[in-house]
Amino acid sequence: NPGSEPVSLAGFYLSHDGGRPDRTALAEDAEVAPGGYALFFASGTVDDDPQTLPFRLSASGEELLLSYDAGDGAEPLDATEYGPQTSDVSLARDADGDWVEDDSPTPGGPND
Repeated sequence: NPGSEPVSLAGFYLSHDGGRPDRTALAEDAEVAPGGYALFFASGTVDDDPQTLPFRLSASGEELLLSYDAGDGAEPLDATEYGPQTSDVSLARDADGDWVEDDSPTPGGPND
C-alpha cells in the first residue's frame, strides 16, 4: 500500500482456480497498513489465522488470482500463471510490476 491510509481487503478473494475466483474471501476486517504489504500462506490448512489460505499452490505450476466483489460475482483484478517451482526461489513483483523469480524473498516487505 503506497498510500497514507489503510486499504481494506474486505470484498477481495484469492484463488488458484480460474473457474472459482471467489474461492477464498479475505477477512472482512483485513487491511494493509500505509506503506505495508499483505502476506498470505497457501498452506491448505483451515484455521483461525486470516493469513492462512485453505488451499495449496502446486509446485508443478498453476495460476493465482486476486478478485474483488463486483456486486454480481467475483471479478478478477490480477492474476499470474507460474511454471514448476525451484526450492528457495519465490515469485515476486519487480519495481515495474512484472513477475520475476527472486532467490532472496522478502515476506512482508518490499521486493529487492
